[in-house]
Formats: sequence, structure tokens, C-alpha cells
Amino acid sequence: MYMTLCKTVFLYRTLLFYRLKFKIRDVNE
Repeated sequence: MYMTLCKTVFLYRTLLFYRLKFKIRDVNE
């Protein structure tokens, strides 16, 4: 259970990070 939670949080943070990167990239272009 705990491991699953950690993986979910990690994936969620990674997705948010990539979304922010792409947003910034779009603004720059």
C-alpha cells in the first residue's frame, strides 16, 4: 500500500513538472 502511494505521488509530480516545462516552452515560443 505504502509503495503504491509513493509511486502515485511520484508519477503525479512528474506529470506536473512536465506540464510546467511545456507551458513555459510554449510561452517562450
